[in-house]
Amino acid sequence: MSILHRLNSPWQNIETNNRILVVIIITLAIFILVLPCKADQGPVPDWTLTDVSPFDLITPPGIKNPVLQASDVTDVSAQFVADPFIFHQSGRWYMFFEVLNGDTGLGQIGVADSNDGLHWSYDRIVLAEGFHLSFPYVFEYLGDYYMMPETSNIQEIRLYKAHNFPYEWHYFTTLVKGKHYVDPAIFHYNGSWWLFAGGGWSSTYKGNCFLFYSDNLLSGWTEHPKSPVIVNNPGKSRPGGRSFVYSNGRVIRLAQKDDLSYGEQVRAFEVDVLTKTSYSEHEIAQSPIIKKTGNGWNADGMHTFDPWWAGDHWICSVDGQKSDIWSIGIYVTPVIGNCLLNSKFEEKTLAEGETYYTDRDYILNSVPTQYLGMEMIGTPNDERNLTTTSSYMTFKMPEDGAVYIAYDSRAISEPDWMNGFIDTGDIIKTSLSSQPALKIYSKSYDAGDCINFGANKAQGFTGDTISNYIVFYRKVNEGPAGCTLDAKFEETALKVGTNYYADRDYTITGGFPDWMIGRTLIQMPNDDRFNAAISGYVRFINPVSWWVYVLFDSRSSAIPGWLKGWELRSDIQIKTSLSSQPYLKVYRKMFDAGQCVDLGGNYGPGSSGETRSNYVVVYGQ
Repeated sequence: MSILHRLNSPWQNIETNNRILVVIIITLAIFILVLPCKADQGPVPDWTLTDVSPFDLITPPGIKNPVLQASDVTDVSAQFVADPFIFHQSGRWYMFFEVLNGDTGLGQIGVADSNDGLHWSYDRIVLAEGFHLSFPYVFEYLGDYYMMPETSNIQEIRLYKAHNFPYEWHYFTTLVKGKHYVDPAIFHYNGSWWLFAGGGWSSTYKGNCFLFYSDNLLSGWTEHPKSPVIVNNPGKSRPGGRSFVYSNGRVIRLAQKDDLSYGEQVRAFEVDVLTKTSYSEHEIAQSPIIKKTGNGWNADGMHTFDPWWAGDHWICSVDGQKSDIWSIGIYVTPVIGNCLLNSKFEEKTLAEGETYYTDRDYILNSVPTQYLGMEMIGTPNDERNLTTTSSYMTFKMPEDGAVYIAYDSRAISEPDWMNGFIDTGDIIKTSLSSQPALKIYSKSYDAGDCINFGANKAQGFTGDTISNYIVFYRKVNEGPAGCTLDAKFEETALKVGTNYYADRDYTITGGFPDWMIGRTLIQMPNDDRFNAAISGYVRFINPVSWWVYVLFDSRSSAIPGWLKGWELRSDIQIKTSLSSQPYLKVYRKMFDAGQCVDLGGNYGPGSSGETRSNYVVVYGQ
């Protein structure tokens, strides 16, 4: 008997109905064992469980923006690069973006890659058509990779599919057609697909934002009954990056501000109601999240923002323009656990008569004596309605002791992240007539603890609309013995036009990166330039775990011994108004929060060179 006959014989002995039953069972088994491996996978990225805000942005330490520009493109003649979207896959970072081909005048899609999401290398053009392409929105679904670039020239919203990710893409299907839709932004929410799209720049519906939905990614797209959800308002209608969902269902719509000039800034709106019949939204407190800076690579505009959660912080690709030339930069949020204080907060000394918000003139009228002289962290009053549950404010505790929160007395209950804080019974009175008082709460921490606070209206809060909270801790003049800044030094904020000596009118004219703007600059006497102290010339407590920078005259032949071991940032040359001074070199060294920074004199042992100006110190965030 053949093997085939032996296999068929038992099957032939089964009645027809039972054969059908066996086929059904086998089919179900295949479906259960195989298909869920794909069907259970939702859209990528999925940040619904990520609580950390993607909008507390800083330039990554050691990174000089822009990270990609037209000159990096090697396979076509590029006029600019713009509209970046990032994607993380198998330990590798990819960035897709528009490359404006100078020979054809059409946008094409390029890709760059990176090991860390910060340092990028251009690879190649991966998609080109006989019409303009831009805004290459990339996502993954059920194991397949899709790109939804802008194809407004042919009045379609198209979906492309990768045959060899990330290099080979082919047209797959058209989701919506009939208008010049620009910058389509797709996302998945509550079991359905949703799609925002702007009106074409030269069309009659330029200032409109359209909304579509479908229960199936590839078909069945329907225009929402409230669409267009924005009408005749180019200040907030055109998508400005990825629409996304995070923090247990917060839907964010990003929009370019184009009413005064094209691509000025990116605004962020949180969707309050999103159903197949209703829609509403409001602009969040951090908006605009990126905007033109007035100088450098993004002097004249920024119009795309794309975040990606890296597990302990966000990496965000952005673009910026100067004189109509677009290039691409990278921003990040502080890494959870590093406990860096965000630069939007302001550190000062708690005192009567002091302003306590970074964006208001309200002052502290009456402060209990025991708290006077403590280090205070001022916050933006405009962020009083944020609901972030953690990592709104982070910093490292420099010593054992209590941290105090001054919270608006109009609140009926405090947010959950304040659990464990004790009401001291003390209050601070302010100049804000509608505010009865700030109630003082306290909690003890150990030296080195990461202080991690949520936002003003996080979960658990109830009460009236109130002002944001402020934080204070330890006496400013406490710390390592003798580590105080001498009165002959003065402190100011670093910016173009700042005097950098206490006894001269020389100013800083440029050359420093954007991330240094606003940092604390210690002005010291130029007349001290011959000081040869080994140490103890400048002493101060470092307020945060971060770099301290020494700006040293480039005319020196050698640096003093106390500066050895500091890292030279050869990519930064600070320019000054002193004509005989080529520039200031920048050295940096990391110090912990609360650590005593102890520097020697300009002519300390080891120094040599021409007669020169004294050095300058920059620190803080």
